[in-house]
Amino acid sequence: MILIAVGVLAASVGGYFWWRSSVTPPPKACTLEAKVCPDGSSVSRTGPNCEFTPCLTSVDPSANWKIYSNKTNGFSFKYQPDWTIDASQADEKQSAQLKLKKNDVTITIYANLYGIGGQGRDYEGTKIAVDGVDLYKVKTAETYSSSQTIFLVDKLKNTLGVFSIRGKIYSLTLRFPNFYIGTGKDKDIEYDFDQILSTFRFD
Repeated sequence: MILIAVGVLAASVGGYFWWRSSVTPPPKACTLEAKVCPDGSSVSRTGPNCEFTPCLTSVDPSANWKIYSNKTNGFSFKYQPDWTIDASQADEKQSAQLKLKKNDVTITIYANLYGIGGQGRDYEGTKIAVDGVDLYKVKTAETYSSSQTIFLVDKLKNTLGVFSIRGKIYSLTLRFPNFYIGTGKDKDIEYDFDQILSTFRFD
């Protein structure tokens, strides 16, 4: 009688563990595979289900960038350390000029433009917000210089290729050579440009 009871108990326990193993898969062994976070850091898989450690969302990707501030014309922005800046004409009270350069690429900024005129043109563009102001980003090809140009406007019809913010007229243009197209460099440069634009502040 005792042997029968022990046998029934052993069968029950064995059956329970067999059922448990068939329902709950064993934990997977996590690999050293990592993924890259938006700030450039990487995180690895952890935990019994091999989930990724969450990326830190509070890290500012522009924290180590350089800062340019122009008090004369009321604007500032951040830019990546691999860009150089020419601000020799940036403190003019009207039609001030500033240039950012990286290899064959130039970003040109004119601030507080004065005496601008001419025949307006119609363009197609995509909407973009700069310091909370809705603008349009226009892409064109310049045959005379074999380059691509991206510039900002505040309207797409009958525009002179400029925009107005807080009563001042600005021109902001990115120019890079045609041979960048299809190499991935064009996408990288436009990404840099968008990142710089996201840091712009106007007084």
